[in-house]
Amino acid sequence: MTEYINIAVPSKPEMISEEGDRGTYEISNLYPGYGNTLGNALRRMLLSSIPGTAVTAVRIKNVPHEFSVIDGVKEDALTVVVNMKNIRVRANTEVFPQTITLKKSGVGPVTAGDFETPSQIEIVNKDLVIAEITDGKTELSIEADVLQGIGFRPREDLASSDAVDSIFVDAMFSPVRRSAYEVHNMRVGDRTDFNRLVVSIETDGTVTPRQALDKVVRTMIAQFEAMTGFQEEGKEKKVAEEGASGSDTITIDDLGLSAGVVSILEKNEIRTVMDILKRGIVGIRDLPGIGDKAMEEIVTSLESRGISFKDAG
Repeated sequence: MTEYINIAVPSKPEMISEEGDRGTYEISNLYPGYGNTLGNALRRMLLSSIPGTAVTAVRIKNVPHEFSVIDGVKEDALTVVVNMKNIRVRANTEVFPQTITLKKSGVGPVTAGDFETPSQIEIVNKDLVIAEITDGKTELSIEADVLQGIGFRPREDLASSDAVDSIFVDAMFSPVRRSAYEVHNMRVGDRTDFNRLVVSIETDGTVTPRQALDKVVRTMIAQFEAMTGFQEEGKEKKVAEEGASGSDTITIDDLGLSAGVVSILEKNEIRTVMDILKRGIVGIRDLPGIGDKAMEEIVTSLESRGISFKDAG
């Protein structure tokens, strides 16, 4: 029985190779069967659970809709918008949306590097060709909104009825392009059926493969830590109920949140703790501009009052 109780502890990830946006890492000493269990979980989280930024709305001067022809430009509006989707942005802020702008004239290609950006964000793939101006008298003027999020969101979820001049696009926020894993047997002591997990990662350049792997490991640990132990029907539940009972009268101004977080919540018509609980942890996390630090700030403030997102149910 001791053999199954004292399960071996895996090694920390070891770098096998790193080249540009690609990296391969090895985790050894995994108990038999844990290679596929952890490998599959890591792969899924790498592709879906790392925050990233993406262009979500485009405005082209004198272009009323995406099926228009742009005078003096080789590409039509639809092609330009599709090219804009491929712009990858590294953000050093949790305040969104951010706006990038372009004004370009003269015959020749227009690239992502021609956009002017706020100091908090940086375009990584500056060589990406957006369009080609064919008439020297043409000035191409473009504005685009950049949001932060997780995974994929269709344009229907991002569209706003009051933004009649914007062309909304599907957004792939994930900075990880590809992820794969392999499991090999290895010897540990007298046993030869322990697992060695090899994880391969390719990113879009806004994060490194090493950062991506470290992020999902920490996210996975946090998820499991949240489930350790069991809820008691006594004191803890009573505190939570007392905290939630007045949540419809507690405003977000009472939570002591930073001005940036309050601004984001108010823009989404969230003004009380009850509004936060009704949205749920997933709904709040999906709000444009709500990153890890902002989410942690909200959760910590609620917990200090004995309130958790589970109270909404």
